[in-house]
Amino acid sequence: MAARIVNGAGYPFDLTTISAPDGSVTAKFVSFGATMTELWVKDKFGKARDVILGYDDNDTLHGGIYGWDRRNWTVISKTPYSVTYRHVDNADEGFPGIVTAYTTHSVSNGGILKTTVHAEATEKTPIMLTQHIYWNLDAFQNNSSTILDHHLRVDSSKVVAVDSNAVPTGEFISAPGTPYDFRKEMKIGARWNDTTG
Repeated sequence: MAARIVNGAGYPFDLTTISAPDGSVTAKFVSFGATMTELWVKDKFGKARDVILGYDDNDTLHGGIYGWDRRNWTVISKTPYSVTYRHVDNADEGFPGIVTAYTTHSVSNGGILKTTVHAEATEKTPIMLTQHIYWNLDAFQNNSSTILDHHLRVDSSKVVAVDSNAVPTGEFISAPGTPYDFRKEMKIGARWNDTTG
């Protein structure tokens, strides 16, 4: 992927803001970790609310001692509605090969946020890319102490299996008919007690 570097003033703590044309969603990012710092969505009354509580990455699950969340990512493409970051890892944490990773965040009408991630490696190496944000879908409005009453829909028929330490095993679990099946919207807590063994 050929790229033109478009980092702004203040890099890596520059602030990139993208907004949907209809104003329904606005996201803000910094190049340090390609981190989303704010996500403003409109509530049922049309008032914009920030639903990001924070984020946390601090172990090898997140790329090592100095994981990618603590690295400067390069902005390689930016529009009013999207931003693409690139990070090149030269095996400095001891993982095999050189990995080039890309993440693109975009927003669109109707309050839609889309994140895509892609990586290329010069050797076989363990990798699983994701974003690690703690959400507050209540936006601090109703003193909610639990997420279990929030509604969720996830367009996926599989989930990643994890071991007793929540480390992905590489296996996938078929979601239909399990407590992890959120292809139809329901309360997060509807089958919460069924997820524990």
